[in-house]
Amino acid sequence: MTFYPDLENYNVGPEKYLNVVRSAKEAVKFPVIGSLNGMSTGGWIRHAKLIEEAGADALELNLYYLPTNLDLDTATLEEV
Repeated sequence: MTFYPDLENYNVGPEKYLNVVRSAKEAVKFPVIGSLNGMSTGGWIRHAKLIEEAGADALELNLYYLPTNLDLDTATLEEV
């Protein structure tokens, strides 16, 4: 037994995720909340629309930025 995910099946991709949202919406009577992790404006807006079209009642949006330049100060990082 392991507590780590099966990485072969862990990343289901956008189409499989949209199917999960559709299936959940059909199966339950309470609101379905989609979840999206994004960094680029164009990418998260496009996927947010797809999740909404799949039937999600709300969206959890997690914006993030991985700072890879060690020379950036904190003020600059907050602006990114």
